[in-house]
This record gives sequence, structure tokens and C-alpha cells, in this order.
Amino acid sequence: MTQNIAPLEFTLKSGSNKGQRRIWIEGSRLLSAGFRPGIMLAKAIDGDSLILSVVSERRLKKHSIAGTLDRPILDLCGKWVTRFMGDHPKVAVTLSRGRITIRPTT
Repeated sequence: MTQNIAPLEFTLKSGSNKGQRRIWIEGSRLLSAGFRPGIMLAKAIDGDSLILSVVSERRLKKHSIAGTLDRPILDLCGKWVTRFMGDHPKVAVTLSRGRITIRPTT
């Protein structure tokens, strides 16, 4: 039986890496929504939202969950993140089963 888990919502400050913006999500937040190392994610931008969805086909993979079994990590960085974030210092994150939604916020 599949357990329904309520979406987890939280806000994070964005960081930087080599002059580009970075979004870093790790640990129990990812675990609580079922995201484990090795899970492949497809990326889509819909309006002001970045949507990362679990995929099973490697050819659809744009990102993957890294880290260890007890500390999974999602690290998004680069010029595309800088463009996506604009002038916003934070992101609103919603984790649900099989999906991560990220929106820039103040």
C-alpha cells in the first residue's frame, strides 16, 4: 500500500558557487518525500516555477539526487539558476512524492 504524504513546504536562502547562484537541498527534507541518492530528475520551468520530476529513463535525466543514504543532496547551480532566480534572495520549495517545485521569493 502506498502511503500518502502531505507536501513539505519551506523557504531557503540561495547560495553561490563560482559567481553563480546555487540552490542546495539536503537531508531529512528530501528523505521525508522519498528522494534517495541516484534518483533521476527531469527539469521543466513553468512560469516562475522550476519543477523537478522523477523519471526512470536515463535519456530524460537532467539532474539526480547525490549524497548518501542518510544525507541525500540536490545541488542546482550555474548560469541557468542565476537567470531563474533573478534578484530574489530565497526560494520557496515544495517537496511531494516524485516532484520538487521551486519558486524564487523574497
